[in-house]
Amino acid sequence: MIYSTFEVFNKREIAFNMKKKINILIVASLVATLILSGIQYYLMNNTYQLKKESFVKEAHKHVNFLNLNERIDVWNDAYLERLRQLVKEYQEQKITKKDVLLNFKKSLDSANKRFTPYYKEQLNKKELSYHIEYQEEISNIVFLNEKEFDTIFKTNDNEGILLYGKSLPYNKRISINTGRWQSESNSIDDEKELDATITNIVLTIETERFIYIPDWEKIVIKRMLLLLILAIISIITVIGLFVYALKSYIKQKKITDIKTDFINNMSHEFNTPLAVLNIATKTLQQEKVVQGTKEYIHTIETIDRQNIRLQKLLQQVVNNAVGIDASNLNKEAIILENYLQIIVKDFKLKNDVIDIKESYISIESQIQLDKFYINTVVTNVLNNAVKYGGKHIEIKTNVIDGYFIIEIEDDGIGIPRKKQKLIFDKFYRIDSGDIHNTKGLGLGLYYVQEIMKAHGGMVNVKSTLDVGTSIILKLPI
Repeated sequence: MIYSTFEVFNKREIAFNMKKKINILIVASLVATLILSGIQYYLMNNTYQLKKESFVKEAHKHVNFLNLNERIDVWNDAYLERLRQLVKEYQEQKITKKDVLLNFKKSLDSANKRFTPYYKEQLNKKELSYHIEYQEEISNIVFLNEKEFDTIFKTNDNEGILLYGKSLPYNKRISINTGRWQSESNSIDDEKELDATITNIVLTIETERFIYIPDWEKIVIKRMLLLLILAIISIITVIGLFVYALKSYIKQKKITDIKTDFINNMSHEFNTPLAVLNIATKTLQQEKVVQGTKEYIHTIETIDRQNIRLQKLLQQVVNNAVGIDASNLNKEAIILENYLQIIVKDFKLKNDVIDIKESYISIESQIQLDKFYINTVVTNVLNNAVKYGGKHIEIKTNVIDGYFIIEIEDDGIGIPRKKQKLIFDKFYRIDSGDIHNTKGLGLGLYYVQEIMKAHGGMVNVKSTLDVGTSIILKLPI
């Protein structure tokens, strides 16, 4: 039965809607995955920052022994006293600001030489798994000069005056605190008793402390490694679930479409013989037909043919449900070339307009086969060749590497490359452009493949679109 134009259009529309739904599902899945990945990244970044802050606080706690430390206080008093002396000389215009800084730094170098071993000693007592490098620097030195502030030193860009520790990488060091304090002192110049003067020195000093832990990023990441692994696994799992769900949806949709198509095809296939049987039955009910022997016999023959056709259709469905394996075969030794000639002769009776050329090997190959099933295989392939436009068919045989080869080649419409792997699938029917008048349940070539497997053989296809198709059957000798 030929599909109507409406059915063809409806089929295309369903396929288009299915493709549209799948595309929407893919886009939605990608968007959802990106959103979840973004959220995961945001949460992991926040966790990283919190872990970093916690680690810095932990390291800061380990260097707290420098606060309210009597030894450090003594060293601080020493360098402050030296600074006051230099500032006094500067006030008295005995030296310049440059001299103040130069001499002050020299005194700091001396203090730092005492600080460094003390710091290492105290830190080693803590037995830390990582090393903390320390830097304390002076960023500003200002003193009050005749009711006006005079700046001795101000941080230039990123370089302060090193007070304790070592100079740390500017971009890697971490500031832990800042300090700002004032020091006020008076000095009396009593060289001339009557003209004695009092010098008031008010100093404002700003300091900043830094620490640096080599490879601290690795330490922080190591501490959150389990969380990081779980986050990656969760993302991969979500992506995997999306892919699995998409594949399952496509597979289920395909199965549903195949079932629907199968039911529609069965309806078309069964409708024709049932309609003919109905007409034949009504014909037999006519008295003139009963009296006319020829018409009566013709009607009976029609009923018989349609009955056989219905049985074959039902047998295809049953065989598909039950399956075929070696235990179902009734093998017997046959000369395959001779049996092929019989099959082709019967086929020519029903298809006398088709040009069939036979080219068999000269040797007689005796093979253990099930004659009924092999007949079905060859007939199905020949029927397919005719269904899809074949007018000239060539049947060739050969023996290669222990296999008996049957090649059936036609000049039909051919099969697109991407569909060649699908033609042996259950219920699959080729929809070639505007050709929709091919009958069948989509079981013919699937049935061929199952029979060949049961015989220990195989089936292959070679096809070129608009040129023709070649089906190669291989049976073990």
